[in-house]
Amino acid sequence: ISFDLMKETLRITNLGDIQVGDEVNVERAAKFSDEIGGHLMSGHIMTTAEIVKILTSENNRQIWFKVQDPTLMKYILYKGFIGIDGIS
Repeated sequence: ISFDLMKETLRITNLGDIQVGDEVNVERAAKFSDEIGGHLMSGHIMTTAEIVKILTSENNRQIWFKVQDPTLMKYILYKGFIGIDGIS
């Protein structure tokens, strides 16, 4: 399996840093007739974040993240959706 990567994708992702033998996440594109669960997402990854705290209870888990560039917080809406490893 192979993929063509555009300059912009290489600029804003870590795909330019991967080496032979590294593991990567590969997802198939959704087809028009596919059932979709979760929330629709599209676009490029804008940043990464560090996990700073995890609170676990019987039926819940809260994960706290620190965004590397605080100026990007204006794009993260209160109770809005974010993607983590391609999952909303």
